[in-house]
Amino acid sequence: MKKLLKYLFTKNETYISFVINVFIVILVVSAFFRYTTEKAGMNFSVFFDDDPRILLYETPSEIPNEVQLVVPVKSSNERETKENIDEFIKKLGERNLGIMEFYGNTDFVKNVYDKTKTQRIYRVHYVKPQEVEKLIEDTLLRRLKRAVIERSIDLIILPRNEKTENVVSELKKFLNVDQELQEVYTPKFQNKIYGIMLGIYVSLLMPSAVLLFFLYGKVYWLFITLVSITGTVAVFYAVKNKYSKPFGFYVLGLLTNFSLYSFEYLNGLKDYFGVKLSLLTLPVLVISITILKNWEYVKSKLFFLIPLAGVFLTYYILRSGNYGYVVEFEENLRLILENIFIVRPRIKELVFLPLFFIASDFEESKFAELITVFSTVGFVSIFNSFCHIRTPLFVTMYREIVTILVAIVIYYIFQIIYSLIKNWKS
Repeated sequence: MKKLLKYLFTKNETYISFVINVFIVILVVSAFFRYTTEKAGMNFSVFFDDDPRILLYETPSEIPNEVQLVVPVKSSNERETKENIDEFIKKLGERNLGIMEFYGNTDFVKNVYDKTKTQRIYRVHYVKPQEVEKLIEDTLLRRLKRAVIERSIDLIILPRNEKTENVVSELKKFLNVDQELQEVYTPKFQNKIYGIMLGIYVSLLMPSAVLLFFLYGKVYWLFITLVSITGTVAVFYAVKNKYSKPFGFYVLGLLTNFSLYSFEYLNGLKDYFGVKLSLLTLPVLVISITILKNWEYVKSKLFFLIPLAGVFLTYYILRSGNYGYVVEFEENLRLILENIFIVRPRIKELVFLPLFFIASDFEESKFAELITVFSTVGFVSIFNSFCHIRTPLFVTMYREIVTILVAIVIYYIFQIIYSLIKNWKS
């Protein structure tokens, strides 16, 4: 296995650093030009749910004439009645369509889009009355700010009461809030050029990846998925410099984001295919190779490693997805980080990236090799951040740069503490 890995990936570290730096320059310039148009998509409105211009639509039902925006939602009935798509399209007419996160009937909206290709689609965030009752004003304000800043929501819908009116007044102090529907942002972007660049980047690190180009003109989304997932493996094994490695994943994520930047992905009508696979491929591969390479050592430490792996996998599963479990300590830590950095770094990256840096100082240690296995979670998390196309690119770029730098600072603090302890013992 070690010999196979040796021949699969590019080995010249100077050449690899040059490749990463060249792509960083190209992508930063591209991001600047994209920002000049993307900031138009940051406009948003706030409506209350008693506004006659909007309708939270449960299939099937009538659409009043005064409605301007129809937002299909999941049925409140246990037995949902299916509605004929063509009949709904006739009722919708020239009205706008909303795709609501969390509580919306997104599959229904996607079916409507597939038939009509309408560009009048708004991303909607809704706070239910029972949720408003449980949230204090500050928490609700934070939630709305995150929806706009981190997910580019076009429209927020709130139940009308004293608390929500106060929160909207506070929100206006931070962001430009409109009371009318803004024009739908439709990006004009040559994303497929960046698909080619993504393929070139991965092929420069892992030459055999060039074979995936045969999918480019046939099934573009599959090409992006396979090349980017292959890229997580290529960056991890090709980039040897411990400081260059996270930036290698940064470039991979940026290229994937640029490659998919289009109306469908921006509005949640399509998602990056293979999210779970992209999160699991590298960790599973590294775990397998490490166990095979160090089987005798692993076998002698099973009593310790099995519980450790169990805790790790349990945490990883619980923290996956939009509804991941978060303990109170982590929630408080998130708030602290958000207050400091505005857009909070990802906790798992702040945990696992310093582990990688620390393990790299003990290259001859078998235990350090096992610790490196866990660090792969931090790297695929960097990549995964860029797969959320709805998040404004400058927000993701800022978040990941901050995360990498803070992780390096944590590593340096550990080095200082370790050196002090070592000197004290001697």
